[in-house]
Amino acid sequence: MRRERKKECPIKRSETERSAGGMKCWECEIEGVDLEAHHPVPRSRGGTKTISLCSVCHSKAHHRKKNMHISTLIKEGIAKRKKQGVAWGNPDMRTTAVPASLKVRKDNARQFNDKILFLIKDMIKGEDRPTYDEIASRLNKLGLRTRRGSTFAASNVFRIMKRVELVEDLRVVSGD
Repeated sequence: MRRERKKECPIKRSETERSAGGMKCWECEIEGVDLEAHHPVPRSRGGTKTISLCSVCHSKAHHRKKNMHISTLIKEGIAKRKKQGVAWGNPDMRTTAVPASLKVRKDNARQFNDKILFLIKDMIKGEDRPTYDEIASRLNKLGLRTRRGSTFAASNVFRIMKRVELVEDLRVVSGD
C-alpha cells in the first residue's frame, strides 16, 4: 500500500532545528535524523522553496530524473550566472598563479632531467652509441620511472636529450 505524499510545503527552519529532531523527512516521515534541504525545483532553474529530506531520500530525489544529476545542475547554474555577467575564478590567475606554477614545474623537470641525463651520458660513452629504446630499457631495468611514474620509452629519452641539447646550444650562443 502506497502512502500519499504531503502536498503542503514545510516551513523553512534553520539547520540546527532540522538536525535537532524538530522536523521529519517529507518523503518517508522518519524523525530524529539529520535532514537536508532539497529544492524540488532546482535553484539553477529558478526554484526558491525547499523541503526537508533525510540523506537517503535526498539522494533518491536527485536520481529519479535524468536531468537532476548534481553535475548537470551545477553546469546549468554556472551557465546562468555567466549569462548574467558574473565573473568566475581568479581574474589574476593567468598573470600570477599560472606563471608561478609553470616556473616550479619547469624547475622540477629540469632537476629530474639533470639526474636522468647523468645516467644517460654514462650509458652513451664509448664507440657503440645505444638507441633510444635501448637507453629506455636500461633505465627501466634500473627501476627508474618518469616524473609521472610510468616506465621510460624511447620518446622520453629523446625529449630529455633534446632539451639538454637546446640548453647547451643556448649557452654557447649567449656566451655563458
